Amino acid sequence: MSESISDNKRIAKNTIYLYIRMFITMTVGLFTARVVLNALGVSDYGLYDVVGGIVSMFMFLRSSLAQGTQRYLSFSLGKGSIEQSQKVFSTSLLIYVGFAAIIFFITEIVGLYLLNYKMTIDEGRMTAALIVFHLSLLGTAIGIVISPFMGCVIAHERMDFIAYTSILDVVSKLLIVYLLLVVDNVDKLIMYSVFYLIVGQIYNIIIYVYCRSKFPECRFSMKYVEPSLRKEMLSFSGWGIVGNMANMGSNQGISILLNIFYNTTINAARGIALTVSGHINSFISNYQMASGPQIIKLYAAKDVQGMYHLANNTSKFSAYLFILLAIPVFLEIDYILYIWLGNVPDYTSYFARIAIIQSLITCLNQPHATAMSATGKIKWINISTGSVLLLIVPVSYVLLKLHVDLKIVYAINVLPWAIASIIRLEILRYYTQIDTLVAYKTVYLKVFIILVICFIPPFVLHYYMSYGLLRLILVIGTSVLWSGIIIYWLGLPKHIRKVLISKTVSLFNKK
Repeated sequence: MSESISDNKRIAKNTIYLYIRMFITMTVGLFTARVVLNALGVSDYGLYDVVGGIVSMFMFLRSSLAQGTQRYLSFSLGKGSIEQSQKVFSTSLLIYVGFAAIIFFITEIVGLYLLNYKMTIDEGRMTAALIVFHLSLLGTAIGIVISPFMGCVIAHERMDFIAYTSILDVVSKLLIVYLLLVVDNVDKLIMYSVFYLIVGQIYNIIIYVYCRSKFPECRFSMKYVEPSLRKEMLSFSGWGIVGNMANMGSNQGISILLNIFYNTTINAARGIALTVSGHINSFISNYQMASGPQIIKLYAAKDVQGMYHLANNTSKFSAYLFILLAIPVFLEIDYILYIWLGNVPDYTSYFARIAIIQSLITCLNQPHATAMSATGKIKWINISTGSVLLLIVPVSYVLLKLHVDLKIVYAINVLPWAIASIIRLEILRYYTQIDTLVAYKTVYLKVFIILVICFIPPFVLHYYMSYGLLRLILVIGTSVLWSGIIIYWLGLPKHIRKVLISKTVSLFNKK
């Protein structure tokens, strides 16, 4: 019991660190996005989004490898084996270097082909597009090599370090924004790309130095590279690549299709929409990042029911937090975008609403995906969900070719994500013998009911009041207050309500 309490306190402490980081990075990020949009212009902003998206297509490899490193490191730490951690780190670093070289080579070929023959680039901007592409690719390759170090930080649950370095990173990017405002007679898109790369490498160097000084396993040695472990990790990461290819197809693949059938202005609208949903997701991912290593360590300790219980709670509480944040943003996105950006590209608010719905589905399912990753048996889950998600791109292409309305095409893309969530949970049941009805009833159904109840009062205000600042304030206030009450009484277990009451009373008594 005491160990469980200690783990919960660690998760809470790490979550607080990550939320401090999130508040600062979100505030700065919202400001910089507006300045960058105005400084570059809608066309160049969209150009940066779609060209960077070509490189991001191959970031799924980095994500897959990082997940593998974190899983194996967390697993070895859960068993208390330092030697195994050393083997995992050295083996993963060797794999990463090889993959970085492969990605660089493949992306150069595919990316240059897309830029020269398929993409819609404004006249006179091809040189800038090529420079952005090469700089983004260089940053990606270096980031892949440094990923085992970040995986080690997360496995050790050093979220305070992640918070501090992320704040430093985002403050450094403020300097780039300042340069965009004061420097003239230069191509601002190229300048932005150059300095963005430099700031990224400073961030990578800090991570490298920290890991070398704090974690004994973060020292590469060929004697720790085990062929059997390398094969196992390559298999795990390989099947992870299949799943993350689907994410690539559903995100960056759509960006490329929008560029082919429309223009960079549409890409700018989607880029802004994803920025909005991304900031909401950051609230959720911080909590899930803090609990993720514990989910894996519980499985390593052979506590399958404890792992499943933590995954369900993480999913449910993440969704409650999402409801508090997302409902007012969903309803008032038009006015929020107007205040934030001033000049809002067409389709931005619609894209943002769809992205928020998709984010809720991901939020609910991600802890169970982490639990599935903990088992190491990810072959069939990635084949099945990957097959469903990869259908998004060809289906969207056919519909756009048939001149189906863009809004309909974009909305349809939400359905495969919902189907994939069900598939993940059922495969988790197959491998761990957990009772999935518990998740369907106490997480999915419960969250849906609470979401509907929480949505009604702010929607009524939104529907009957006139567009403007007063409606925004009332919708936000009503939504947060009403959702907080409903989540407290209907969403939280009785023992957690007692703890909250006790903590609140003791806090006032101290005063």
